[in-house]
Parts: sequence; C-alpha cells; structure tokens
Amino acid sequence: MKIGNSIKVKAGIACPDDESYDISGWQGRILSIDEDLFEIEWDSITLSQMPEEFIINSVDEDLDYTTMWLELEEIDISLPRDKKEDVAKKQEEIDAKY
Repeated sequence: MKIGNSIKVKAGIACPDDESYDISGWQGRILSIDEDLFEIEWDSITLSQMPEEFIINSVDEDLDYTTMWLELEEIDISLPRDKKEDVAKKQEEIDAKY
C-alpha cells in the first residue's frame, strides 16, 4: 500500500468517529500513511452515495467528511473508479450545498 493507491473498505467496518455508520465498501485513495494508519480521501462515487446525515453531522461536528483515517486491516487495494478531478468537483458540489 502506498500513497495514491485506490482502496476499498472491508465488510463489517464502522466509521471510527461514529460507529452507527457502516462504511463497508466505501472507496477512495490513500492520501498519507502513518505507520499502520492510512488517511483515505473518498472517491466521487462514495461521496455521491454517502448518507446526507453523515455529511451534515460531520460538518456540524467540524469533521472532514471527505477523508478518514483507517487501519491497514480495514482496507484492501482496489481499482480506481474515477479521476482526482471528479473528486474535486463532487467535493465542491457538496460544500456548496452544506
């Protein structure tokens, strides 16, 4: 696993900040690595499919809904589903709405 790799969250994984959200299958790219922790930036498809409540709660709690730190055992390498430009565009759309 290295920076820039696309990943997919393994089955049965909950959001580390709010375990009421199942993030199984969410996909993104590795932004940074700190030992066995990986900062993931969600891809445009995951951003489009995120529960609205998750985005609103993240904004209200001053958390970044676009990224998340996950452990090595919570993710697998996957194929990219979009381009970085698609991610930026989707983030802009969501930011404008919320």
